[in-house]
Amino acid sequence: MMISRRDSSKKYKKALIFLVVCAACVLLWKPLGTLLKPVLEYTGFFSSSVFRSFSETKDAFSLYIRSNSALYAKNKELELALENERLKYLELTVAEDAASAHKDLGVRLESETVIFARRIGFIDSVFYQTFRIDRGVSHQVAPYMLVSGPGAILLGVVGTVDTRTSLVNALWGGETVKGRMSTSGAVIALQGVDSGLYASEVPHEMIVSLGDVVLYDQDPRFVIGTVKKINNNEGERFKEIIVQIPVHPQMIDRVALSLPL
Repeated sequence: MMISRRDSSKKYKKALIFLVVCAACVLLWKPLGTLLKPVLEYTGFFSSSVFRSFSETKDAFSLYIRSNSALYAKNKELELALENERLKYLELTVAEDAASAHKDLGVRLESETVIFARRIGFIDSVFYQTFRIDRGVSHQVAPYMLVSGPGAILLGVVGTVDTRTSLVNALWGGETVKGRMSTSGAVIALQGVDSGLYASEVPHEMIVSLGDVVLYDQDPRFVIGTVKKINNNEGERFKEIIVQIPVHPQMIDRVALSLPL
């Protein structure tokens, strides 16, 4: 069925008139309200049952809209938090799997040499460089003990020790750390650049793949992290690799302390 140009023009005019009326209502609402308010007050409209019913309905509708908006925002917030927790769980699972794949390198710790502790909290800084645990001298904690998380991921070294608590210096917040590639045995120098994140410059001829595990050279029972990114840096002498522990440090609540080899 053909639509004539005349019918189309009528629909256009109706839509244009509707928009003009809506715009006029919006623009004239406040001036008209100012002019009509004294008249309505004089006639007693604002004390009438009609106005009360209108006000109650308007307030109920506004409350309903605000409540729905708040519930929607809260639902979105919970969905985001749930997704973040799911991703962190997957990352932690990957870390444990990566560590368990290197049993022959002595990744697993002897239980009789381990002191378990709970992280009390990170000290806020540019990035997390230290954190405190709920074990101290009374629990046989000593300086320079190695602190690890799930999957024997090395987090730091015990620094100051008090009677019941100890301060741990994060591995990525100190000096250059020596790591050992689990695939080739090559030793690389790692520099902390962020929480649980390291960078290292290695020769272009060194074979490195995403997901390769980097062990702690001084004590290969522990994992520093896995290769997260490789920047080839074409035209330069070295390529850069980014090594990361597979879970954010703030998500690790329980840690293990052991003496270094």
